[in-house]
Amino acid sequence: MTRLKVTACDISRDLEVPDQLLTEAVDFFSRLDADTYRGWQMSMRLVDNPQPTLRCQSLT
Repeated sequence: MTRLKVTACDISRDLEVPDQLLTEAVDFFSRLDADTYRGWQMSMRLVDNPQPTLRCQSLT
């Protein structure tokens, strides 16, 4: 198990995640990162190369 600290809206939680889940999720998160690096549709406009904070906000 791997322990991850997740923080959202100033609330932090420690999660234990099976190592196999993290290994299997690598491809998914790599594609997600590549897609968001290219830009993200925010309402009526496209944001080119969003900063990490905006990327997180758009995914939630």
